[in-house]
Amino acid sequence: MSYKNNFLIERSGPRHFFRLMLLKLLLKSSLAKGRILDAGCGDGALTLKLAKAGFQVYGVDASQQWCDTLRQKIKDSPLEKRINVFCSRLEDVEFAPGFFDAVVSGEVLEHLQDDCAALDKFHYLLKEKGVLIVSIPLVNKGWDMGDEMGGHVRLYVLKDFLSILKQAGFKVNKVLAWAFPFTWIYNKFVFRKWANQIRCTEDEIKNPRHLITMIGKNNLVSLILGLIFLVDILFTPPDLGIGVIVKASKL
Repeated sequence: MSYKNNFLIERSGPRHFFRLMLLKLLLKSSLAKGRILDAGCGDGALTLKLAKAGFQVYGVDASQQWCDTLRQKIKDSPLEKRINVFCSRLEDVEFAPGFFDAVVSGEVLEHLQDDCAALDKFHYLLKEKGVLIVSIPLVNKGWDMGDEMGGHVRLYVLKDFLSILKQAGFKVNKVLAWAFPFTWIYNKFVFRKWANQIRCTEDEIKNPRHLITMIGKNNLVSLILGLIFLVDILFTPPDLGIGVIVKASKL
């Protein structure tokens, strides 16, 4: 299991807020408390939200930079007792089998050469009937510069991904997809335009402001648009989505 270099990731903005909101809501509707693995936690945007909601969160990421950023965020704060940070590839993390009540993985599997190995690892780490919640991009989105620079190795066909989940020993409980009309419009006319123009070097990428669209730099606008994107779930058949969140349970 290996990662391509992450040269471009939208670290903030309405799509980012929208996905984090859905991941958190799905988890809170499944568990009242417990140990959570945030697999590919990045700088801890979701990790922090889950810790504030009362969960004991274990954030794992292969990037030393992001792990250091997250540790700095929680240093000397009450959340420090609820968050454990591990700088490691997912296949190398060592926890007892069945250690976690839930695993969340937001926009991570598409970066991995061996996503099946990651799902097997999640299954191993989850307790019986433990919850897995993942978000992934779908082929309907279309491959673009954002995928190339973001280090994606694939986009998913939904039915194929659901089949992989079942083969890994999971039962699919819920599928939430989005595309029409608002996220499609944003992706085509805002994000793609930005992704095709930006050219960040590895040094420049250390400044998180280089990883945010102009809209994403306005937190209020991102919040409003992220909430508007929720409407798309009502109108988007899962097979036609450009992105999806899947909730599953360990068999």
